[in-house]
Amino acid sequence: LKLQFLYLIGQRLSLLLAHPRSALMEAVLASMVEALAQRNDAQVPADRALTYYDSLTVPGVAIEVIFQRWVEYTADAENVLLAAAIFIERFCKKRALGLHSHSMHRLVIVALVVAAKYQSDAVAPDSYFAQVTGVSVAELRRLQVKFLTDVDFELYISSEKYETVLAALRPAAEAQQEAAAGVSLRPAVPERAAVQA
Repeated sequence: LKLQFLYLIGQRLSLLLAHPRSALMEAVLASMVEALAQRNDAQVPADRALTYYDSLTVPGVAIEVIFQRWVEYTADAENVLLAAAIFIERFCKKRALGLHSHSMHRLVIVALVVAAKYQSDAVAPDSYFAQVTGVSVAELRRLQVKFLTDVDFELYISSEKYETVLAALRPAAEAQQEAAAGVSLRPAVPERAAVQA
């Protein structure tokens, strides 16, 4: 039943993102994560204590590249990307300024790994995920334990939550498609003067 549900969600997501599979999803999620990180950067105190997720300097790798590598080298990418987005949202609700430029890379990586493990019965070993994401196996394991603790092991995602997230992503996905195509996908609205005539 779980696999059927996830398959249906994946089908809906691929319909929503009628673009090369996952490419649009990667761009939408990357832009959302980066926007949230930039917004939080202004509020994070300069003298804050470093967390497991923080790097001393902002990594030179774009978030979208992490999503692209994930899609390229792992299975069931659409469902995992969606679940990871939900897990990041839960993390941010519990730790208001937890996602910023110094932490977003590790947070995205650990959310993807936790989502992959939660979504599938047959999952790759941590060593494979470490190669895909570019972090060590030991660091990846520490991040998973810390992340699960930070979200209070709250991993269940209801069908209503999936639907809510898909509905929220739809406008961003349409805007990305429009920008890529250079045309509007929204129905044309007649001008006011033409309607009154």
